Amino acid sequence: MRCDGTRPVCGQCTRGNRSEDCEYTDGQRPSRTQTLENDVARLQARIQELENPGASAPSVTLHNPYAGSTSAHAVPRLSIPTSASPIASTSSSESYNVYATPQTSQGIMPMEEPPYYLLRAALESTIPMSRAIGFFFNVDRFRLAVTSASGTARPSPVLLNVITLWHIQVTQAAELAGMESLLLPRVLQQLPDTIANALPEELLFVLQTELILAHYFLRIGRYLEARYHANAATSLALSMRLHRQGSIDPPNMFTYVGSLQNCELPEANDAIEEGERITAWWNVFTLDQTLSVVLSVPPTIPCTRLSVTTPWPLDMTTYERSATRSPGYHGRTATPGSIPSHTDVLRAMLAHSDNAIEQTSSIAGLNAKAAALLAHASSVSSRFTIDPRIAQNPDFRTQHTALSNLIERFHQALPPLSDETPPEIMRSLLVIYVFTNLAAVQLHHAFRDVLPSSAHLSSNAAHAVIGMINNANARGIRFFNPILQIMYSAVVRQFGS
Repeated sequence: MRCDGTRPVCGQCTRGNRSEDCEYTDGQRPSRTQTLENDVARLQARIQELENPGASAPSVTLHNPYAGSTSAHAVPRLSIPTSASPIASTSSSESYNVYATPQTSQGIMPMEEPPYYLLRAALESTIPMSRAIGFFFNVDRFRLAVTSASGTARPSPVLLNVITLWHIQVTQAAELAGMESLLLPRVLQQLPDTIANALPEELLFVLQTELILAHYFLRIGRYLEARYHANAATSLALSMRLHRQGSIDPPNMFTYVGSLQNCELPEANDAIEEGERITAWWNVFTLDQTLSVVLSVPPTIPCTRLSVTTPWPLDMTTYERSATRSPGYHGRTATPGSIPSHTDVLRAMLAHSDNAIEQTSSIAGLNAKAAALLAHASSVSSRFTIDPRIAQNPDFRTQHTALSNLIERFHQALPPLSDETPPEIMRSLLVIYVFTNLAAVQLHHAFRDVLPSSAHLSSNAAHAVIGMINNANARGIRFFNPILQIMYSAVVRQFGS
């Protein structure tokens, strides 16, 4: 049947409950499809520039896409900060030639991976901030695997190098000055070869490398490269079917940039390996959703259209205590608190089903849910920003109210913060609280002139973010999540300190 042309949402999409898919391409702003096509074109142009440095003037310049906006209903986009975040530590802004050969004072860097003394130091400094960079491996097993002489159980050199790269960037140790400019090209050179030669059981090492690289580039302010590696991690995770538990999918609509022929993982040996894979998926998901908000671009993972049956993640200690096996998930293990197979966990939560928001109490699970709420709130508000007339649509008003109530329910269910909370737990909980409050900001700020309560709700949520971060700074709690740093800077600029 043909579209009836009703705006802002046509009758066909309204009847089919697909209002988010309804697009008109004759407006002043591009449709979602056009935006995605433009993003692909920009990335392809950037790749061409990197492959042929100096051949042409750069065609892509990073900028704040919302600077100078005068729209009365504009959402306070959590866009790229133009100055250092108050919670960001010193980072390098040096520009690297990503295809340069790593050099030392004696010539080409002779070692494929860092010396063990440096790698050990990198592991010890990185593990406490592992949540901030999407690290999903069991820490004890990973440490043991690093000491292995060889075999598929040993992490790939590119992963060991990128962990060391992050360590050097964060610590800014004087004795390591200059090594960052050697390691980054080495990592980017090793990654394609690692992808091409990876066995199925080694793909998780590739995925972890892409995640850490994305966070690294975010930290040093190279957002295009950050998005490229985040998208690479997303496409690999989808190709590996990490988002599906006990499900038979249609032909895969996602293809990893490495064009791997076989992305299917062998079955997990125990609950810990299953937990690593579950955590890997939700770390990828969280980065994709929050990065889409920060950069004001559509997420690669469409929350309302992709069926996700992988259960919400648990803390690794829970997986360590579990040894129960059950069929499904490619023979992987069942874990305590897992939602039954075939349940679409994202849609269940966003559809406001009973208790779906409160089913997970783990830090990892709460973090993923907060990211989903933030991205979904941003998506709902962007529809109003594009066409303010949609605020008069009763269905849209009902959806807006339901999402507002869902965010509030989630916020009320979060573990309380107190001065007795250990710093590591405090760091993780604050990230969740920030995502949750910013979901309220994103949802309500655009409606401040339309809905009487929205101005109050968005302002309160924004100042709650500022207050929590300032209090944490006063306690000497350091933050390493680059997404959090960008978000905090954006809120301070919008609402003041």
